[in-house]
Amino acid sequence: MSTEPTDPEASVRSIAQIEADLQRTREEMAVTVNELAGRLDPKTLAKDAAEQAKEKASDLSEAAVEKASAFAFTASEFASTASAKAKETIEDAKSGDSQALAYLAGAVAGAASLIAILARRHKR
Repeated sequence: MSTEPTDPEASVRSIAQIEADLQRTREEMAVTVNELAGRLDPKTLAKDAAEQAKEKASDLSEAAVEKASAFAFTASEFASTASAKAKETIEDAKSGDSQALAYLAGAVAGAASLIAILARRHKR
């Protein structure tokens, strides 16, 4: 079994074909080098870095807004629940519930202690 081509003339390239191939290769290489030079240009790199930083800052800002919104909602729900519980405790204390009266007495004592501490610090 022979590996030689059946037509010897078909495998021979002319000088013009070789030169054309070389010219095409040079042009392709020039395009590639120009693309690489553009990508590695300090101004281009700085511009790309600035765009990435802006995108990251925007993403972080959006995430912060979402978290702040969720926190505000949670705080609002907590405040609403605490307010309702305080009103309920006051109503229970008015009707003579001893546990509610103890809670209110503790809250008043705590508030008075906090005021006394703050007053001492303010005098210093």
